[in-house]
Amino acid sequence: MERDAWFPGNIFNIRLGDETLGEGQVILVEAQKVEDLTVYDALLTGFQTLEELKEAIVRWFDFKGGVEKQGFFKVLFRWL
Repeated sequence: MERDAWFPGNIFNIRLGDETLGEGQVILVEAQKVEDLTVYDALLTGFQTLEELKEAIVRWFDFKGGVEKQGFFKVLFRWL
C-alpha cells in the first residue's frame, strides 16, 4: 500500500469479498512498526491485550525477516 493513496479526507469503500460493507473517510495515516504498537492500539482494534493484536498481525501479514521491525501504515477512519 502506498502512503500517498491514503490521505485525510479520502473516501473509500469497505469490502468483504464481493460485498460492500460500508463507506469510510480517512482521518489519519501514520507509519507504524509492530514494536511501537501500544495497549491503546489493541483496545481500539477490539483486542484485550497487546499480544493478541501482535499475533493477529502476524497471521494477517506475511512479514519476512521478523515481525518486530516491520512497518505498515495505520489508518484511522470513520464510518460514513
